[in-house]
Amino acid sequence: MYATRDNYYPQPARRSRLSSSQRPRRQAQGHAFRNSGSAVRAPQPPAPVAQPMRPRPKRRATQAASRAAGQRHVTNLTRETLIKLSINTVLIGISATALAKLVPSHLTQRSQLREIRSELSFTQARVDKLRTEFSRTFDPMQAQSVMQQQSHLIDPNQRPVVFTPNISTLNGEMD
Repeated sequence: MYATRDNYYPQPARRSRLSSSQRPRRQAQGHAFRNSGSAVRAPQPPAPVAQPMRPRPKRRATQAASRAAGQRHVTNLTRETLIKLSINTVLIGISATALAKLVPSHLTQRSQLREIRSELSFTQARVDKLRTEFSRTFDPMQAQSVMQQQSHLIDPNQRPVVFTPNISTLNGEMD
């Protein structure tokens, strides 16, 4: 049987990734007996079979670095979230403390405001009464009646009228 290219250089089941400098060199089809007319060719030593490639350590380092970077990212996100939560918790505590201190003073102010409003309504009624008296005092149409009220003097044109009880009404008799 003649050695052909297909059966002389067996192909590996799995192709390896070798660079061009690492690949074994194949000899040309014609060998040493190329020019001789003999029909039988001498057996050639088998070509070295390429070893399957091991994963590149560089790639492993890259994958490990990528994995580590991902873990650092998750760790950083966790830290950031925890910091935000703790700051918000502190702010809520401060707000609750401030509200606890403000509520009693607010209630005190509301009760004082109620008292002031009641005093205001009383004072407002008094102010309204004094305004009407003031306007009446300086009204020229009512000047004479004001003088009579304040001095207990009677106008000479007026006669005093005094009502006395009827004696017969006191005894029970009717006219």
